[in-house]
Amino acid sequence: MQKDMHYEGMYALARAAGLAPEIALRVATSSQLVDDFASQFDEQLPDGGHLTVFPTCHHTENVLGNLAAEHQRLIWVPFHFLPGGAGNDHESRLVCEMDSAASRDMLEHHLAYPAVDILPELVGVAAHVYADTFAHYGFSGISSELNHVEAGSLNLTMDIDADEYRRIEEKKENFFATVAELGSRGLGHAGVATWPDRPYLQWQFTYEDGRVASRDNPTTFLAACRALHRVFSKLASLQGMASGPGVSFADIEVDVVSVLAHQGPMEDRAARWKDALASGMVPLLREEIPDYEGAEWDNACSSAHGCAEAVTMPFCRFVRAAEVHRTYVLRSLLPPMNILVA
Repeated sequence: MQKDMHYEGMYALARAAGLAPEIALRVATSSQLVDDFASQFDEQLPDGGHLTVFPTCHHTENVLGNLAAEHQRLIWVPFHFLPGGAGNDHESRLVCEMDSAASRDMLEHHLAYPAVDILPELVGVAAHVYADTFAHYGFSGISSELNHVEAGSLNLTMDIDADEYRRIEEKKENFFATVAELGSRGLGHAGVATWPDRPYLQWQFTYEDGRVASRDNPTTFLAACRALHRVFSKLASLQGMASGPGVSFADIEVDVVSVLAHQGPMEDRAARWKDALASGMVPLLREEIPDYEGAEWDNACSSAHGCAEAVTMPFCRFVRAAEVHRTYVLRSLLPPMNILVA
């Protein structure tokens, strides 16, 4: 999924579930930062403390990072293609499944995490990973032949605006050119470009091993929104997280369907979420979705005078949450599924 879902959509759903504005902002920013934080560093603080940070993503053009097996196992597997655990061999068990039992176990673990100071950030990370299971299912976070898609088999199964069709076709060809240049064709959903992340698309493709897959993104994205609203409602039931009662998903479903159906670039889709919340998608609630603050969070701890100040900073909370998530997935969630990747 892209920023319109991971940030604006997350914020709107969090507020509809009753989360306080500041909590919803922390959840949504952490969710999107999973897709943005690509740095690795060890920050030494003036009082002798250290903050060691490992990235939660790599951008498409980072060939060394994307193709490094270690980084695939530590980044793409736990944060973007959570394994479903099905299959009789290691590679097939790594394939992501929509709304898998593993993803639901992850959510329950994170919602019960005792370090309440990072709970919104931890749920934000989990929400990103969970939402991606609705978009990235059928692919895994490693370079695998199971991810290979037959050339020329990617086709739309819907009517689409002519200008939008030209735009996504151009983006698809540019994406494929970059993937071919970097040699990362078998990683994740590279074989189908960014089509899994576009809420309005209906499409189909064929894997190289002959499997035919049809996708109805509006239906799966709506299911994701319904499930995320349920997650945020659970978070809102915890002390200090809500600012008032939330509304049921049924109360906002018509507006969510309308937002998801919009054919346009990511910026336009994000604006649709903003317009919906501001115009009353949530009954009795009309507010602006704050601008994304990820750039302000990123590495902000470098200005801290010591550990006591650093631990209160949003970026430090995000880093701690990301490492809690990575460790839990790799050391506790996956091994009982006979999956060891790190």
